[in-house]
Amino acid sequence: MVRAIAAREHAGPSGQPVRVTRWTLDVWIRAWPQGGFDALVPSPRQSQPRTPPEVLALAAALKKENPARTAAQVQRILRAQSGWAPDERTIQRMLHRTGLTTLVTSQAAPVLGRFEAARPNEIWTGDALHAIRVDGRKTYLFCFLDDHSRAVMAARFGFAEDAIRLAAALRPALGTRGVPEHVYVDNGSAFVDAWLLRACAKLGIKLVHSQPGRPEGRGKIERFFRTVRSQFLAELTEARAAQIPDLAELNRLFTAWVETVYHVRAHSETGQTPLARWEAGAPFPVPATAALADAFRWSEWRTVTKTATVSLHGNRYQVDPGLTGRRVELIFDPFDLTVLAVRSGGQDAGTATPHHITRHAHPKARPEPLPGDDIPRATGIDYLALLGDQHDKQAAGRVNYAALASPAQQEGNGDSVYDFRQMISLDDLTSDATITLARTAAEAIRGLNWTTNCRAGLDQPSFACDVLGALSQAAGRLGQLLSQITRYLDQALAAGTLGHDRGQDPAVPVKGAAIFLGDARRSAAALAGDLDAAWQQLALINGRPRNRKDQP
Repeated sequence: MVRAIAAREHAGPSGQPVRVTRWTLDVWIRAWPQGGFDALVPSPRQSQPRTPPEVLALAAALKKENPARTAAQVQRILRAQSGWAPDERTIQRMLHRTGLTTLVTSQAAPVLGRFEAARPNEIWTGDALHAIRVDGRKTYLFCFLDDHSRAVMAARFGFAEDAIRLAAALRPALGTRGVPEHVYVDNGSAFVDAWLLRACAKLGIKLVHSQPGRPEGRGKIERFFRTVRSQFLAELTEARAAQIPDLAELNRLFTAWVETVYHVRAHSETGQTPLARWEAGAPFPVPATAALADAFRWSEWRTVTKTATVSLHGNRYQVDPGLTGRRVELIFDPFDLTVLAVRSGGQDAGTATPHHITRHAHPKARPEPLPGDDIPRATGIDYLALLGDQHDKQAAGRVNYAALASPAQQEGNGDSVYDFRQMISLDDLTSDATITLARTAAEAIRGLNWTTNCRAGLDQPSFACDVLGALSQAAGRLGQLLSQITRYLDQALAAGTLGHDRGQDPAVPVKGAAIFLGDARRSAAALAGDLDAAWQQLALINGRPRNRKDQP
C-alpha cells in the first residue's frame, strides 16, 4: 500500500501535482503515533547566525583598519589570531551587507586640484561627442576648447569618428585661431592616428594624451558637451532634426549657437565671456598656408626596390635610382595619390613618378556621403538593347579577310601589299576614318591569331618569316603614331578644348597619359627590334636577303 501511494501523484496545498517518496512516507508513519498531525509539520528553519557576532565584528574592524584587505586576507588573519575563522564567503557577505567593500585607500582616491591654463592658446582640449542622426546617419561632433577662456576653437559635425573628420575640424581652426602650445586629447582612434602626431610635430605643437581610465583632465570639454546637449541638441527633436537636409545645415546651426549664445554669455567659472577672454591674449601668430598644407599631408615609409620603384596601396611609382635599397618617406595628400613627395634621411629626394595607378585616394580618405547615396537609383540602362546594338556594329564593321588575302601586286615585287587608301578616302578625311583603321588593325591581329593556329594558315617556315617581317614594320611605325597622339593631346590642352568629367583640371590626366604613352613608344621600339632580329635569323634558312628595303 505504501509503495502504491508513493508511485502516484497527489494534489499539493496549492493544487499542483506532487509526489511523495517512500522514505518520506515511512518518516510520517513513525511520527504520527508520537505526535499526531503536529509531528508531520516541518521544523522551522534556523534563522540565527551561526558565526559568533564578536568574530564578525573583528572581521569588520580588520577591513576598516586596512581597506585593501580582501575577505580571504581577513580570513587568514582571523585563523592566525584565534586558530579558527568563518568561511571566506561568509566574510564576503558580511562586507557587502555592511558596505565595507566600497572602502578605498587614500592612495587609490587621490584628491585632484583645479587647473586652468595661464593664457589663451596655451592648451586646446579636444574630444568627440556622439550626436543626433541626420538623414538616417549618426553624427559626431569634433570639438577643441581653449582651456584658459573656454572658447570654442574648432567644432564640426561629421558622419564618422575618424582622422579625416578630425582634420576637417582642426585645420581651419589652426589657420584662423593660431597654433596652441599643447593639444590635450583622449586615446580614441582618431586622436592616436599617426597623421595627427605628424601635423603637431610640423607645427611645433606638443600632443598630450590623457591616461586611460582617467578622464578628469578633460573636465572642461565634458562640461561643454553637457551644455551642448542641454541647450543645442535638446532643441533638435526628432521632428526638427528631420528638417535638417545635410551636415552643412547642421554645422551652420551649431556655429550660429556658438557665436550668438555661448561665446557672448559670461562663463560661470571665469565670470567673463569666452570670446572676450580669448581675445584678451590676441594677436596670435598663424601658420603660413604652405606650412599648414604640408603639416596636414600624410606620410608612410617604404623601401625602394632594385628596380627603383615603391608601392603604396596598390599603386607603383618610379623614384630616383640612387635611392635603391633605401628606406624613404612618401608624403602625399590622402585624396590624391598621383602626386608623392619623397624624403630620404630628412632631405627632399624629388617626387615619385606614377607608373601604375589603381587607387587615387587613401583607403581611409572617405569623403562625406551625399544625401541619398545609399538609395538605389534607376540607371536607365537596357542591357539587352546594348547587346543588340553592339552586335549590329560588330557585324557592320567586320574585316573582310578574303579581301585582305588578295590585294594588288606591288610593281617589281611578287609579295602582296595592302594599301590603306583602299579603305579610306584621303580627299574626304574624317576622325571616323582614323577609328576605322585602328579597329581594322586590332581585328587583323585577331585574324592572325586565328590563322596562325591553323595548319593551313601557317604551313611553311618562309611564311612565318614574312609574318615576322610585317609585324616588325608595324611595331616600328607604332612609335610614330603614339608620338602624334601625344602631340595632339598637348595641343588640345593648350588650346583649352579638353574638359574633365568631374570638373577638375584636365592637365593631370593628360600628363599621366603622356607618361604611359612614352613607355609605350619605348616598348614598341624594343618590340620592333626583337621582331627584326627574329626575321634576320629566319632569313638565313629561308634564303631571304638581309637588306629589308625591298620587303613590305
